[in-house]
Amino acid sequence: MAFEEKRYCSIFLSKYTIHVGNLLPPNTPDLRAHCAAKNKEIWNSTIPVNNNIEWNFCYSFFRRTLYFCHFFWGSSDASFDVFNSKIADLCYGNICYWEVRSDGMYLSGSNPPTNFKKMHDWNKPPHIA
Repeated sequence: MAFEEKRYCSIFLSKYTIHVGNLLPPNTPDLRAHCAAKNKEIWNSTIPVNNNIEWNFCYSFFRRTLYFCHFFWGSSDASFDVFNSKIADLCYGNICYWEVRSDGMYLSGSNPPTNFKKMHDWNKPPHIA
């Protein structure tokens, strides 16, 4: 599922692509995702198991571009930047691959994606006694 397709960037901009994949176990609650930039909605719906969303954009040499996602899975959630200037430095070839798994969120900056590194955990609700 591709969104926000940028074919070309000017000489002063670099084209980046973000992939977010749902690698959660089958037969578990749906993964809901809300991904956006400051004033640009990218995705606000479910991502089916073993599917992904992707978008690309032109990244300014001023390094101010930021995209975030908020994920919801059952009673757990996680919210974090999927792209900012620090993450850009981890994405070789200007492609960032995120995987959402049952134990957290992982990033690979290589293409094809290998050596995923865990970057974030799920926020679990407090137990009610």
